[in-house]
Amino acid sequence: MAARFRGDQSTALGSATSRLPVEIWKSILALAVHPGPLIPNISDGLIENTNIFAEDCLTVAAYRVRALARARLRLVCRSWNAYLSSIQHTVVCAPAYTHNPSEWPEKEAFVQAERLHFITLPFACVCDTPCHLSSRWRMDMRVKWSDDRHQVFGKVANLVRNTQPHSAHIVQGIPSGVCLSWFEDILPGLRAVSLDDTSWLTDLSTMIRTKFLHLTHLEIYNIRPTTLEAGLDIPSLTTLSLRSKIRSWPNWGPQRAWSLPSLQYLHIKGAFDDGYTESHIESLLQSTGIQLRGLSVTQDITRDHPRGFDFPENIWEQCPNLEWIGGTACSLLYIPKPPPTVPIRAIYLTGIFGVDWRPDTPDNKVRETPEIVASTSRWTTSGGTLPYFQLRWSWERFILRFDHKPVHFRAEWVNFLIQFGLFGKRHGPPLKDVDGVRLDDDRAFWVRQKIAMDAVILAQTLKTTSWTNHLANQNHS
Repeated sequence: MAARFRGDQSTALGSATSRLPVEIWKSILALAVHPGPLIPNISDGLIENTNIFAEDCLTVAAYRVRALARARLRLVCRSWNAYLSSIQHTVVCAPAYTHNPSEWPEKEAFVQAERLHFITLPFACVCDTPCHLSSRWRMDMRVKWSDDRHQVFGKVANLVRNTQPHSAHIVQGIPSGVCLSWFEDILPGLRAVSLDDTSWLTDLSTMIRTKFLHLTHLEIYNIRPTTLEAGLDIPSLTTLSLRSKIRSWPNWGPQRAWSLPSLQYLHIKGAFDDGYTESHIESLLQSTGIQLRGLSVTQDITRDHPRGFDFPENIWEQCPNLEWIGGTACSLLYIPKPPPTVPIRAIYLTGIFGVDWRPDTPDNKVRETPEIVASTSRWTTSGGTLPYFQLRWSWERFILRFDHKPVHFRAEWVNFLIQFGLFGKRHGPPLKDVDGVRLDDDRAFWVRQKIAMDAVILAQTLKTTSWTNHLANQNHS
């Protein structure tokens, strides 16, 4: 009887499955090969909206998983093959350096892509099996660089230009503002763009306002004094990211003029001096601070800025509505105390100290990491105490980066993570990764275990560090 019931049940399930409407099957297949929306919602927060331009292989890896699923599902039957071939490719990566023919994406992929990622430099991957987009792979294969990345980019532009209007929503890694002009009539739905120096473009704002009416996310890297001399006037922009590479210029010029009425997230990162702070950062905070929901400023450490960026004393008067604030732990430790009316929801940690530049101290010294958890009593907001701190990486990515850091950097991170419950004693708000998993959560047990084991090795290597000796004795007892 039981066997017959199971047989009847199986037949019923098979019959019900075969009667599913075609629309439902199409929805299932689309979910299987598509990673979801590429453009985050404005309510998703600071990290989600600024990570859209993250420079690592996570986006590429996610796309490849979906592409493999698409290839397998197309083999099931002719109808699935026909339907899946019509679904857009999510991401297409085009290397801007000399490459083998097998590395260049198919023409079909360019035509259908929702995101065009022009990779001007190989990823600094720490994966065990690096792909052809990583610097490790290129060093192993001894592949030369391209002499003219604009020429390689022109090849991409020509492929895209043949499909009008093109459906891409994100273009990342455009070498210059002039190259952006190549797309002005063929990407009407462009929502996010990442540009190199725009010095050669006389009026970026006018081009965007007239040609890219739906642009909401803009990143400009390699900022120079001639970059954005006229400021920016883009009514649709919600997220702006500025990155600089050169520490000091003789003259940054006057303060820029900004007209960004929709801006809600501002991300500034890199090597810059006081001139850049006055010409760009101060004027941005003055004109947009009151409307900002998220602000992140990370300045490389120098002799003149040993803590990185010093937030201004009136930061909370300029930005009274911040829900997310980001920076290095060392910088945020000294930020002025916010009034309880500021609706801070989380602190976004971009690192402990920032990028170090210490030519006078060649020794690998372990520094005392900022006791940022001890300062959380200052973060009394309208919602009570600070809910949590958050990293810009997943724990998986953090471990990969951690394993490849020098000894003293790893020791500093161990010391820092003790505050957040690395050894089971957490005080204050938790530390979450970019996916919201807490360090003291059971799902991160393997992370704590891996770092704790490394702490024992560090304790044996760094004999003069008191906490490592204590941890070594604790783990051996």
